[in-house]
Amino acid sequence: PFDFKNDSDFSGATSGTGFTGMVGALYRLNEKVSIGAAYQHEGGIGDLTGRGARVKGFDMPATATIGVAAKVTDKLLLAADYKRVFWSESMNTITISQNGIEMGLPQNWNDQNVFELGLAYNATEKLTLRLGANLANNPIEEHTTPLFPAIVKNHYTAGFGYQFSDTHSINASFAYAPEVEKANGLDFAGSSTTHSQASFQLMYSF
Repeated sequence: PFDFKNDSDFSGATSGTGFTGMVGALYRLNEKVSIGAAYQHEGGIGDLTGRGARVKGFDMPATATIGVAAKVTDKLLLAADYKRVFWSESMNTITISQNGIEMGLPQNWNDQNVFELGLAYNATEKLTLRLGANLANNPIEEHTTPLFPAIVKNHYTAGFGYQFSDTHSINASFAYAPEVEKANGLDFAGSSTTHSQASFQLMYSF
């Protein structure tokens, strides 16, 4: 009975606004090694509304991150981060109402551990090559139907940056998340969810 679609490929019929804040610190141990930490507060989005519909309880989680970066050689930089995403404090029960019908959808996500690894290699004075991996556990319990694509666990990335001059540069990246399948615990056809992702980004900076 719920319809959240509109004519856009990038948004739905409901929308909302929220705010959050982040604080962090970076400490340089020496010329080659730096460590950093950051904390982002939970983002209370508020109710999503539009087309006579209302969605309550859809909040973004708080996250805590610690990482280290090391300049292994003059050309090679390695970085590693650990992030804890506190889904259990924000993604609990989502309540949807539209056309006089209201439904509560229990989510009860688990907190998520994310390990991020990356390297940047200066192939030339102007060209930098990059590789990365994001390894995580699935925060969604079995027999729970996710409301948006969130069951992918790992991401693999590649990219490059080219510095034309002191003021002009271009950067490109590609990210791929292999397909993951999760059972919903529902006794009818289509009782599982599958999801994979691929994305490309191109950025020019002046």
